[in-house]
Amino acid sequence: MERMKCGKPTTRLQRLQRMQRVQRLERLARSRGTRRGVKAARAMRATQAMRAARLDGSGPGRARPGMTGRQVLALQALAIGGLGVAALIKEFPGLVREIRIWRMVGLRSGSRNQP
Repeated sequence: MERMKCGKPTTRLQRLQRMQRVQRLERLARSRGTRRGVKAARAMRATQAMRAARLDGSGPGRARPGMTGRQVLALQALAIGGLGVAALIKEFPGLVREIRIWRMVGLRSGSRNQP
């Protein structure tokens, strides 16, 4: 749902009324023959299009349509965590082997200083 500047969701009726306002401004400007009114109406339409693109996520500056920076960071953290778990699982048999060797040798924490 599209949001206005103040953060309130807009309804289809509000969007339709806004579009009708722009069209009325354009018609009024054409009937009077003023260029200022036409420019204002075009600027309003362009602003609405940019705002809609920004809300859709398809505007410039986005990594993927609909993805925020926070979502990208979360995905990167998830990927790094997954790689860490995969490396731990791959190295687990070697760690178990090392622990067995330490136990056979008698290498335990604090055992060096005791007679």
